[in-house]
Amino acid sequence: CLHVCISPLLVASDKLLMILDELFPQLMRTTQQPLHSADCLSSTSAHLSDDSRATLLQQLQEQLPELLFAAIDGFPLAGGEGISSANRWNVLAICTSPPKERLRKQVSDRLEGIISGQPKQLAARHLSLQLGSGESASVCWHDIADFGQLLLKCTPTCVECMEAAGSQLCYVSPRFQRLKELLGSDWICSAKQSKRYRAACAGPLLSLVGGKGAASKAKRQVESPQRDLTEREHAVALGLAKRAAGCEVGHVHESIAQLERRNTASSADWLPLSRELMQAVVAAPECSLQEASRIVDAWIDCEREEDFAAFAASECPVVAGSLNFDTIPSEWEERLQKSWPDGANLLFLVQSGSFLYDLNTSASDADFTLIFLSPTRSLAARVPPSCDFQSHVHVRFGSDKSGEIEYTGKELGQYIVELSKGNPRNVELLFTKKPHQTSSVWKELQAQRQSFLTLRCAGQYLGFISDRLGKAGSELESINAGDEGANARLSKLLYHAYHKIFELRRVLAGQEPLVALVGEEKRFVMDIRLRWAESHEEARTQVEAAIRCRDELGLQLSAARSAGSLPAEVDVEALASWLDSVRVREARSTLAAESVDACSEDRIAAKGLGRSCSTRSSGQDDLDILCSIVQEVEALEGIQIVHAAYAPSSRTMGTHHEESDHDVHCIFVLPHAAYVGLSEPIQKFARSFPAAGGLTQVDVSGWEARHACRMLAQHNPSVLHALFSPVPIKSTTWTASMCQLAAQTVDRAALALAFWKHGKQNFVDYIRRVDQPKRKRYVHVLRPLLSLKWLLSHDWSHPSDRLLPPSSILDLATELTGAGVLAAESLEIVSELVSQKDRLARPAPRDKALEHLIEQLISDTEVDLGRRNVNVRKGALADPTQVKVIYDKWNLLCVSMVSEVSATLT
Repeated sequence: CLHVCISPLLVASDKLLMILDELFPQLMRTTQQPLHSADCLSSTSAHLSDDSRATLLQQLQEQLPELLFAAIDGFPLAGGEGISSANRWNVLAICTSPPKERLRKQVSDRLEGIISGQPKQLAARHLSLQLGSGESASVCWHDIADFGQLLLKCTPTCVECMEAAGSQLCYVSPRFQRLKELLGSDWICSAKQSKRYRAACAGPLLSLVGGKGAASKAKRQVESPQRDLTEREHAVALGLAKRAAGCEVGHVHESIAQLERRNTASSADWLPLSRELMQAVVAAPECSLQEASRIVDAWIDCEREEDFAAFAASECPVVAGSLNFDTIPSEWEERLQKSWPDGANLLFLVQSGSFLYDLNTSASDADFTLIFLSPTRSLAARVPPSCDFQSHVHVRFGSDKSGEIEYTGKELGQYIVELSKGNPRNVELLFTKKPHQTSSVWKELQAQRQSFLTLRCAGQYLGFISDRLGKAGSELESINAGDEGANARLSKLLYHAYHKIFELRRVLAGQEPLVALVGEEKRFVMDIRLRWAESHEEARTQVEAAIRCRDELGLQLSAARSAGSLPAEVDVEALASWLDSVRVREARSTLAAESVDACSEDRIAAKGLGRSCSTRSSGQDDLDILCSIVQEVEALEGIQIVHAAYAPSSRTMGTHHEESDHDVHCIFVLPHAAYVGLSEPIQKFARSFPAAGGLTQVDVSGWEARHACRMLAQHNPSVLHALFSPVPIKSTTWTASMCQLAAQTVDRAALALAFWKHGKQNFVDYIRRVDQPKRKRYVHVLRPLLSLKWLLSHDWSHPSDRLLPPSSILDLATELTGAGVLAAESLEIVSELVSQKDRLARPAPRDKALEHLIEQLISDTEVDLGRRNVNVRKGALADPTQVKVIYDKWNLLCVSMVSEVSATLT
């Protein structure tokens, strides 16, 4: 009776609830109805006992970084198993990771990944805790930066935790309470009515009851489209439906109430409502993020500053040793004005390239390498600064670059990672005797330089030599064909190879690299560089002699491995500890000149009105951030990008997980001068941007417009996929022109043959020849073979509107199954593979079912291609006249695009 009287009041008053929770604890534990707004959609009515709550809080504080917030997670899908029960609780916790831990992980995880040969997987942010009396807790926890991103994406568990109160609330710190007050209840309400929040509820509901798109339930759908829901599934469905309905008017809420009253357990009863909710979600408004994004970003920034202040106070005074830095030369200040990170200190600057080896000529450019140290505070911030920058002239390998200045800058942490990989160019910087600007930090690192002469480093030397000699072999063919520039390129490749041959001999003998050759070695290499071979036979003799030297060194390296005469790897722990000490000492030197104040609400508000210097924001969509990165690439490379989109990758194939990289492909145009000068313009570039602002690593690569048009005229699948990507990042009028022409000119026989060869070759190279292939290799093989199957299922004489199949491998398999082209059993196999996203990057024993499916696809499609007169060994027969017509069309479009766009670049 009391419950019936007070329930309406409780919905409006969380404070009253807390009072009544103390006065009537038995009532609060036994009631079968939710009693306040935060719990009104909770799928459980039980309450955590006081003893269990105290045990939970104690264990969270012991096992997690600094705890800011913890609450019972009432979202129906929390913890992966759904609603909490009387003895198992789903808990959401928010923490702030200590700066020292975050700083170390920026480098140590990558170092450990290098040593192990596999990128280190992030530890699962889940805990299973025993609370006593048969109770347990499944805890999902987030660092504040990840939480901020999830909150602004309207992730239900994170949005709902902002309303947690009363018995649902386990712990809230004043620091987290500050965020709740700054955001306010109005934004939380609007977030719960937004498309993102409701879609995150309607989608799983539709999958649960067996609607279209239930990817992980594919097998169940094929066997039994209608079934009875279990009691737990029915409770989850109710919770999801109420959330997905939002404030919809009409009969939706009445339909939900009827299902609840009837306690129906049939998926057939649920399916119409689920589909109706999904349609309503499509028309739902987006949540306004601009102001909330400023508040969340500013709050995280201030939390990071408070953490840094505590870190500095506890760590900095106890670390001995000061840092001395050199100043940036005046001639470099203007040159680096746009590239140099704010507050960074110069550690090392040297003229590198051929000058470093004393092998430069009058045609050489001036290459410089800079190593810098970013402020510890910046590295521990919400968005760390960029770890590298570069400026290079776009000309063909071996071209005359006299008078040009090129440079590369790396942050110390990034440089240490590359040092550990054993790349000779990085290791040699520690041994150079050339004049250079230095610092106390660089001298400390130089004192450890012997530790970088490892077996891995020796292997890198040998690999570099092999790479250069492999390319030299290709240049021999060009010389034979009369290519006038091949002699110059061959000379450069051979002098590169011989320099490393001489250095590797010293390393394997236990000596240090000279870097700058002297005596007979220098005369020998300069003779190769300055005196080109007079005949093809002489050039071949030079290459064969270098190959014999390489093979001899290969035997010596094998002997060194057997004897253990060199350490296998760098000492990761010692290196990470030294870098930690540098970071701490830099922080101390910074703090000596300033004081760090704790953040007040006024400071957060002020920071919320002014943006951080970074262009990446937690509240930005991934596409918004990628657009800003594309603009940054244009500025750094001095190009104009006419099209950019997701490349064929896990994010387009539907196999990505939280830590998946973003792969972006683009088509670009160079300035007009690059096309009319003596040097050949570049055809490709690649840049990587480290994870920041809640976005994982971004890899951007591009094709120069003429190169891209040539590949499109040859029906290259990679460029076609980028052009017709389901996730465009930058589109221009030229995108539409290229898409239109591609649809008109594509040779489906050539495209089909490319799919078949790509699938089979990947199968042979990465699965058949490997004992434990990575699971994602199966995806990379199935994707082209299923695409081929889709292409073969269409009439080539009457092409459909769709040039390419669906990008998602599961959507593709589902469509093929629906069309009767792929068996239901095959769909189950593909669905099972895709459902294991977190395990795709890991090696595993070979999968007989998957391999049988792949072999069947290869065999069947080879027969189908033969029926269309496409011989997988001889290729498709192309009409030369038609080939020329296609080439001329692409040439005409290319001329127009390059002429117009290049004229706008200076």
